[in-house]
Amino acid sequence: MPRNPPSEKRKEQVVLFLEQKVGSCYHKYPNRTDWYRCGAVEIFITDSSQSPPWYDMKAEDVEELASQAAAVVVFILGDADSCLVVTAKDLREQLLNHSAPTEEGFYHFHVVKGRPSFKPAAVQEQMGSDTGHSRDI
Repeated sequence: MPRNPPSEKRKEQVVLFLEQKVGSCYHKYPNRTDWYRCGAVEIFITDSSQSPPWYDMKAEDVEELASQAAAVVVFILGDADSCLVVTAKDLREQLLNHSAPTEEGFYHFHVVKGRPSFKPAAVQEQMGSDTGHSRDI
């Protein structure tokens, strides 16, 4: 997948912030700029500059992250200073309430800003969906 330079810069800013807080971080996989290990914690960083923020994640990535003792997903909400951090296990549990991954193996979903909790798929279905694959969390 082609890399988006502004998105990569936002991810780098998040990693620099993390390193100030927890020490050095390194790429878990050399060819991936979204997956880091910082001490004992695995960190997956995903970015969206759209409004509302729209994300996609491979189902296998969600499963691998959720199988770790300590793993979080950092959703960049338009700029590196605005992030939502969710444990990978909580994300996996919430995605079970949503539509299945696409044929290509991706979950597609929006993050709804300003809500105190995840939004179940049943509520989204009542409201309608543009793509049929996309769900709010």
